[in-house]
Amino acid sequence: MKLKRQILVTNIVSIPNIASLRNFSEAGPENPVVWVESYNSLGDGGEGVFIYNPNNTSSIDNDGTIIVISNSTGTYRYFRQFNNDIINICWFGGGNNEDSTQALSNALSVISLSNGGTVYFPAGTYTFYNEITYKNSNSDTEFSLTFVGQGADSSILYWPNETNGLSVYLGASKQSVHFRDLSITTSQTGIYTGIYITQVGGGGVATGVSDFTRVNFRGSSPQLQYWGTAISVNNMINVNYEGVIIAGSLPNTNVGIGVNISGTSPNYYLGHNFTNCVFYSGEVGIIYGTYSQGITVNQCNFGTFTGVRIPEGETSIAQLSIVASQFGCSGYGVDIRSLSSGITITGNTFYYPDDISDTIGIYMNYSGTPAIQGTAIVGNFFSGHSIPGNGGKGIVVSGNSNSNNYGNVTGNVFDNMNTGVDLTGAQLWNVHGNIYGVTIPNQVVPGNNNSVGVTTK
Repeated sequence: MKLKRQILVTNIVSIPNIASLRNFSEAGPENPVVWVESYNSLGDGGEGVFIYNPNNTSSIDNDGTIIVISNSTGTYRYFRQFNNDIINICWFGGGNNEDSTQALSNALSVISLSNGGTVYFPAGTYTFYNEITYKNSNSDTEFSLTFVGQGADSSILYWPNETNGLSVYLGASKQSVHFRDLSITTSQTGIYTGIYITQVGGGGVATGVSDFTRVNFRGSSPQLQYWGTAISVNNMINVNYEGVIIAGSLPNTNVGIGVNISGTSPNYYLGHNFTNCVFYSGEVGIIYGTYSQGITVNQCNFGTFTGVRIPEGETSIAQLSIVASQFGCSGYGVDIRSLSSGITITGNTFYYPDDISDTIGIYMNYSGTPAIQGTAIVGNFFSGHSIPGNGGKGIVVSGNSNSNNYGNVTGNVFDNMNTGVDLTGAQLWNVHGNIYGVTIPNQVVPGNNNSVGVTTK
C-alpha cells in the first residue's frame, strides 16, 4: 500500500509595515503567516516574517519581535522569525533620522538574561536623545552582550543632547560585554561619558572577556565636540581594546579623557590590554586608577597632552607594561604619581611636538611609602623637536628619593632636549649604556646613590 503525503500550503499575506500589522483586521488562524515589508517604509530594515502563535497568551508587545493585535474578534500575538542570538535595531524602528532610544531599549529587552545576545546596527546613523542603561544582576550564569555594527565608518551611534551614552552593569566576572565596528559620537563639549561598563558582582577568577574592537569615539563634527570620558571601566577583569580611536578636544586645548580604568576594594581588576589604538588630542589617553593591575599598552599612538597617567592618590596598582608605542604628547608621555611597582617601558618612541612646552617623556613624581621598586626603562627613543634642544626632558624621577628605588635605564637614545635623565628623586637606580645627543645640556642629573655611566654637564 502506497502512503500519500499531505502538504499544507499556507498563503502568506503581505502588509506594508508594523503599524499595518497592529491594525490587521484579519489576524488570527485564517492568516497565521504575515510578511511585513518594513517597520515604517520600504528599505528601513524592519521587514520580516511574523507567525501567529495561538498557544501564547501572555507575551508583551515589544514593538519589534512580538506584536500584539487586538480587534473585535480577539487578541492575537505574532512573533517575528529570526535567529534568537542576533537582534537588529531596525526591527524596532531604529535609524530613519528618528530618536532610536526606545528602539534600542526594546531591542535590549529581547536579550536573554541567562545567555545574552547581540544587538546589530546596520550602516546608518542612530540618534539617541537619552542615556541607555542595561543591567544584568544575575550572578549565577555566564552571559555575553554584544553591540556590533557594519563598520566604524558606517554604523554611527549619536547622542546630541546633554547626556551620557550607554551604560552596562554586569552581575559577575563570568559575564562580558563587547563593542565592535561602531562609532560612538556626541555633539557636546567634553562633559559626558560615551560608554560606561561596570561589574556590580564580586571579583575572583574571571572567565568573561570583554572588548572594544574597531570602535571610534569622537564628536559629530570632528574635534568641535568630544566626550568628557570616552570609555569608563569600573571593576572589570579581562578587557581588550583593539583598533580603538578616540579623538578629544581641538589640539592644544587638552580636554577629554580617553579610557579611565578603576576598581574598588576588596578585589583587584586585572588584565586590560591595549593594541593598535590611537588617542588623538584631549587631556589623557589612558588613566590607570585604584585597584587596577596588569595593564599592557602595545603598538598604540598618543597625541594627547598626557599619554598614560597614574594620578596622585591612587592605591593598589601594579604591573604597567608599555611596549612599541609612540607618544607625541605636549605634556607627559607616561605620568606616574602613585605607588605602582613592576613598571616596564620598552621599545617606545617619545617625540616632542614643539620647543615651547616643557615636555617630559617619562615622569615619576611620587613621595610615599612603600617605595616604587623595579622600574625598567629599556630601548626607547626620546627626541626633541629641533636642534638645539632648549626644552623638554627624557626621564624625570622627582618626589622623595626614598620613594623611587631600584630602577634600570639602559639602551635608550636621547636627542634634541634639555635633559636626558634627571634622577633627583631616585636612589639605587642604574643608568648605563644609553646614547645622548651632543646638543643635550644635561645628559644625566645623577641625584644621590645612583649609578650612572656618563658625566653630567
